[in-house]
Formats: sequence, C-alpha cells, structure tokens
Amino acid sequence: VAINTPPTKTSYFTGEEFDPTGLTLTVTYNNGTTAVVSEGYTLNTVNTSFAGTKTVRVTYAGFTVTTRITVVELKITEIVVVTPPEKTEYYVGETDLDTTGLKVIAKYNNGDEEELTEDDYELDGFDTSTVGTVEITVYYEDLEATFNITVKALELTGIEVKTLPKK
Repeated sequence: VAINTPPTKTSYFTGEEFDPTGLTLTVTYNNGTTAVVSEGYTLNTVNTSFAGTKTVRVTYAGFTVTTRITVVELKITEIVVVTPPEKTEYYVGETDLDTTGLKVIAKYNNGDEEELTEDDYELDGFDTSTVGTVEITVYYEDLEATFNITVKALELTGIEVKTLPKK
C-alpha cells in the first residue's frame, strides 16, 4: 500500500477538522497487479488542537501507510475600526468619549472575522484640551487600530441678562 495522491487539503488551522478528500492509495496484490483505491481505508484520529506537523495513518487491508499535514495556529492578525462612533465632534473641555456606534472587528489568519465588544478592547488618546484632530487608538491584545475625532473651540453664540439689576 502506498499513497497515490495525498489529501487535497494538507494545511489546517488549529481546531479545524481533518478532511481526507482527494486521498487515494495504490495497492499492490501478490500477483503483481496494482489498483488505485479511494475508499475502504481507515484513518487515525488527527489532533488539530495545537500547531505542528501531524502524521495521518491510513490503513487498508491490514497495511498501513502515512502522510503528513501541517496545522497552523489560528490567531488574530489585525483589528479594524469598521465604523467610527456616531459622535466624532467634541468641544474643548468635554470629558466623555461617546462610543455609541463604534464597530471594531478582529481578522483571523484563516480569513474569518469577528466583531469585538467594548469589553474586549481598550481605548486611549481621548483629549479635548486643544482644538484640532485627535487620534483615538483601539487596543486589543498586541494589536491596534485608530479613528479620529475633531475638537472644536467653544464659540460665543449670544448673551442674555438672566437677572436685572435691582436698581
């Protein structure tokens, strides 16, 4: 028994289930003839819970042959501010950052994405002491993303007498 074609997929992310699709064997009989077999074999359980090179044991008619697959750690490679907060304009001296509407996603090395909640990340850089554009940084694990807010000067829009003098 020999591997004729390895499985179509030979690289996995941690936790992903092994798929033998495409695996075929060449079997040789005692009369010298050979045949290609694509079913009827058994496989060992392949542990993909941690990264590394894994051995897949394929058994057919009491004979065993092996092939290898690679398991790569599934991890977040980037965070992205998909939608900034609804409020991005502040006046000098405001003290609270309003994050309503802020949407941050984590991108994984397998192409998947996951929305992060406000409990998942930290924000830094909110400073309304001077007029201008302020960059706010979103931190998640060892990754960061940014969005901007604008700080405007307070402008006098009018005056009014609240209490008339007594005299």
